[in-house]
Amino acid sequence: EVTGLMIGEVEDLWDLVALVEYPSLAAFRDMALSPEMAAIEHHRKAGLAGQLNIKTKARA
Repeated sequence: EVTGLMIGEVEDLWDLVALVEYPSLAAFRDMALSPEMAAIEHHRKAGLAGQLNIKTKARA
C-alpha cells in the first residue's frame, strides 16, 4: 500500500524499480541522518536525480 511520495514528481518517467525494506521507519531515519550518509550527500543527491522514493506499508 502506497502511503506517501518522499522524493520526486509523479510525472517523472521511469522504467526500473528497486524495492528496499528497512526494519522500521526509525532505522531508515537513523541511516538517513547518519554521519556516513552526510559524508556522501552530494553523491546521493546526484543519484536521486529523476528518481521517485515512494513510502509503502505492507498489507497484513
